[in-house]
Amino acid sequence: MHAGSDDGIRVNTLSPSSMDTPMSLLENETPEERVERAKDMFPLGRIGSLEEGAAAVLYLASPESAFALGHDLVIDGGVTA
Repeated sequence: MHAGSDDGIRVNTLSPSSMDTPMSLLENETPEERVERAKDMFPLGRIGSLEEGAAAVLYLASPESAFALGHDLVIDGGVTA
């Protein structure tokens, strides 16, 4: 059995950490307060942008990743590194 599909279907996942969305705010936290909190949480000193998340998704859906199969692309600013 192989993980690929005879129909050319590939399955990959994206595992992002906190991204710049309202969901990443703590209760009653302002975006500015989140920026300060993220400085200590992430080795890169910030949370990810939506553009960075979208770029990762586009890469996994692009022909450039045609040989990637069963991959989990972690974009977490170095938290799990």
